[in-house]
Amino acid sequence: MHSISSRIEKVSPSLTLAVTAQAKAMIANGEEVYALAGGEPEVDTPTFIKEAAIKALMEGRTKYTPSGGIPELRQALSEKFKKGQPYQLRAEPDLRHLRCENGLLQRDP
Repeated sequence: MHSISSRIEKVSPSLTLAVTAQAKAMIANGEEVYALAGGEPEVDTPTFIKEAAIKALMEGRTKYTPSGGIPELRQALSEKFKKGQPYQLRAEPDLRHLRCENGLLQRDP
């Protein structure tokens, strides 16, 4: 088989995809596996979350969010964690990021 580029031939297959495929095969064989490699949830998304996503899409909320998160969401999380938690979660951006690289490489002002 001919490759588009000799450099492409040197790229190794994704280890994450290989581990995920192995975990799926083990699950198919009836083994109990906690497959965390791919970051893919093992359960279906709850209906209320699907409905909220559809609503957000219909409202045009389709752009990237600030790396520190949506201010209203940070405030809501702060309020939620005030109830019955032994610690406080501030609404201001800390090290709460959805993607690891954002949390490690940048900090919101």
